[in-house]
Amino acid sequence: VFKVLDDPKQKWFLMRNALMLLGYVGKNEEDIEHARKLLNHEHPRVRDEALNVVISLKADDVEDAVITALSDSDDKVRWRATNGLAELSPVSEGSIKKLLDLITAEAPEDKEEATAHYRKTAQLIRALGGISDIPNREAAEDIILELALQSSDQKKGFLKRIKKTAGPDLSTVLSAAITTLGHIGGPKSEAFLEQLATSKSPQAEPAQKAANNIKLRNVDQLSNTPAGAEAPSPA
Repeated sequence: VFKVLDDPKQKWFLMRNALMLLGYVGKNEEDIEHARKLLNHEHPRVRDEALNVVISLKADDVEDAVITALSDSDDKVRWRATNGLAELSPVSEGSIKKLLDLITAEAPEDKEEATAHYRKTAQLIRALGGISDIPNREAAEDIILELALQSSDQKKGFLKRIKKTAGPDLSTVLSAAITTLGHIGGPKSEAFLEQLATSKSPQAEPAQKAANNIKLRNVDQLSNTPAGAEAPSPA
């Protein structure tokens, strides 16, 4: 396996297969290093499998590798990074900041590039929603809620016309934001989701489900609060 991985002239599919084997037999950081150096390989399937090894073998720098891979040009690599982020616990405040910076990056002017940008942004938003314990959760919620407001055009006062005015790219972002707010949102998100649920938007039903998730989570928190103790703030 090492002989194949350390040979830059090897075919990409042989390197991918060797990485798959390494994921089963690798044990320590010295083994992981053979995969780590391929995280920037020119072929996306090699990058994808290298990332899988780093995650499955729990490399020391796995969090940095996952955050970096969230910006990969390949959808499959980003998807593995998204799932990998949900497997990490806890996630550092620094990594959450990097993730939010990626989410709030400006879209390029080129139409095709903008489409890819919004698709990636939606993936990143869903990745955030998959993290069980987010440092500075309220700040993260505010950013996603702002994106949801912009995507739904609610800030412009014509929420009811979202079906006609929101393009498919922004609808993808809005859909991801709704799901994530259902996982991490508090009262502010619940109010937004309830309002969206009353509209004629195609997102009305998902918005109601997300709002219900927040309600159920708050009820669960209250039911687990010992008698006489202060109830936790909504999360």
